Amino acid sequence: CLKFLIRYSYDTVKRIEEFSKIRTYSKVKIVHGDIRNVKLDEEVDGVFTSPPYVGIIDYHDQHKYAYELFEIPMNEDKEIGAKSNGFNGKSKEMYKIDMIKALVNISRFIKSNGKIFIVANDRSNLFPEIAEKSGLKIEKRWERTVTRRTSMETKPYSETVFMMMKSN
Repeated sequence: CLKFLIRYSYDTVKRIEEFSKIRTYSKVKIVHGDIRNVKLDEEVDGVFTSPPYVGIIDYHDQHKYAYELFEIPMNEDKEIGAKSNGFNGKSKEMYKIDMIKALVNISRFIKSNGKIFIVANDRSNLFPEIAEKSGLKIEKRWERTVTRRTSMETKPYSETVFMMMKSN
């Protein structure tokens, strides 16, 4: 355990130092809620999110300490792409439906030239359809190989960062 604690501590210090070089005092608001029906009180310039990866990680169990620390209800029955639902055709279809609801809802609060950035492990290529059915256009995408994680599994995988905008 000590080996990982030391590694993560050094990594944390490095990240804080890097962040302090680019930090601004822009307004940031964090909203805790179900993105499929959350309401914002103002328009925003954009959204940056990493939604759950369908059927891969039990996010509520992984972050249980944070829910307990901040006394936030877990609501695991509402999780989009829950690992307990598996990685099959039915779970992928439900994931698409839920993500479309989420993006349609949040798009209502994004300024006309605003952007949505989504980090996703899209191994089933679901996001082009999700974007289209949400009234969004994928403007750009970047591929990112993930080789270092906090879990013990060492097999690298790929993530895609999508930049989306409202379709005209």
